[in-house]
Amino acid sequence: MIKENQFSRTQLLYGKEAMNKLQNSYVAIFGLGGVGGYVGEALVRSGIGSFDLIDDDKICLTNLNRQIIVTFDTVDQYKTDVMKERMLKINPKVNIQTHPCFFLPENATDFSFEDYDYRCS
Repeated sequence: MIKENQFSRTQLLYGKEAMNKLQNSYVAIFGLGGVGGYVGEALVRSGIGSFDLIDDDKICLTNLNRQIIVTFDTVDQYKTDVMKERMLKINPKVNIQTHPCFFLPENATDFSFEDYDYRCS
């Protein structure tokens, strides 16, 4: 019998070993707009344990109809900060580093690609 927690149903589906792998995974999400926001939401709900969130954009009113992290209250805030707050409300134990920047050749060395288990963009 599995001790009940927020990931109990997922563990029933995938097993304890897979849940441990998810909880110990480190994922980078490049861009938190229309696709990246939904990806981050799904991954934090699946039990991924650590994230780097990379995006230089601030939320604008035109994002409201198509991006999951956007509400009237989040307009003019950095997407990285809003996504981090949302993810922590879903899983307070998740480890999140934010990078309010665009990924460019000039800052590529700031990201340790060999440490990531997955990269989403």
